[in-house]
Amino acid sequence: MITTGAVTTGDWDPASYKAFTAMAEKYGFQASNEDSVGYDEAESILARLAQSNDLVIATSAGYGAAVMSVAPQYPDTMFVVWALLEDNGGLENVAGFSSDFNELGYVAGAAACLAAEGGKIGHVNSEPIPAFTHFSGGIEQAAEEYCPNGKSDSLETYINSFTDVSKAKLAAEDLIGNGATVLIPTIDAAATGVLEAAEASGAKLIMPYVDQLALAPDLVVTSWLLGFDPQYDEIGRLFTEGELKGEIYPETFENGGIDLVLPLANVSDEVNAQVEEIVAGLKDGSIQVDDRVVTP
Repeated sequence: MITTGAVTTGDWDPASYKAFTAMAEKYGFQASNEDSVGYDEAESILARLAQSNDLVIATSAGYGAAVMSVAPQYPDTMFVVWALLEDNGGLENVAGFSSDFNELGYVAGAAACLAAEGGKIGHVNSEPIPAFTHFSGGIEQAAEEYCPNGKSDSLETYINSFTDVSKAKLAAEDLIGNGATVLIPTIDAAATGVLEAAEASGAKLIMPYVDQLALAPDLVVTSWLLGFDPQYDEIGRLFTEGELKGEIYPETFENGGIDLVLPLANVSDEVNAQVEEIVAGLKDGSIQVDDRVVTP
C-alpha cells in the first residue's frame, strides 16, 4: 500500500493503514506500506512494488494516472485505486473502489448550508485531484439547492497540500473573514489548522472520512464517512477468492458504501430533521446528485 502522508497523523492515512493492516492479518497477507509518496514519484515506486507484490493498493484518487501508466507493464500484479477511479481503461489488473464524492460533497454542503443559519460556507480543499473536484461539484449543487443565496454563499480555497497546517489555518481564517460560518476541510493532516481557526472564531465544522466529533464537541456538526474497514475487507476477500476484477466498484449512499454521522450535533432539531431526510433520499435513490466537477 502507498499513502500520500504518514500513517500516524491526520485522518485519511491512519484510517487507511488501520483497515489495510486488519485486512492483511485476516487474510494472511505478507503486507508492507510506503507512506508520504508524492504523486510525482508514484510511478517509479509503484513499478518497484509491482515486481515483488501480487496486490498493490494506492490510497488516493491522485494516484490514478500513475497506476494506469504502470499497470500494463505488470499484468501479473493486481492494482487497486482506493477512493476514486473514474475509468480503468479496460485493464484487467486495475480495480477502482470508488466512493461517490459528488454525493459526499452534496451531503456535506447541504448540512453546512442548513447549519450556517444564513451565513456562508467555506471549503478548505487540498489538491485538485478527481475526488476533490467531484466533492466540490457536490458542494456547489447543494449550495444551489440549500444555501439562501445559492452557490454565491459557497466559498472555496485550495492550499495544494495535505500537511501544511499553517497554510490551512490562514485559508480558514480568510474564509471566515469573508463570511463563512461553517467550514468543510478536505485536507487530511492539515485540517488541524482549520480546527484552530474554527476554535478561535466559533465557526462550525463538517469533518471528513471518520467520525471526528470528539475533536471539537462544541463545533463539529457531523462527519461524512468513507467505508475504510468494509471496503478493504472486500478487497482482501475478493483477492483471496480470485474474484477481484479489473472494474470499478462503486460505493454510494444507496449501497451502503458511504454515509454521514447522524444525528447532527450543534444544530437545531429542524436542521437535523432536514439533513436526515436528505440522507434518506440518497439512500433510497429519490435524490439524485449530478456528476459535476468544479476545478480551481
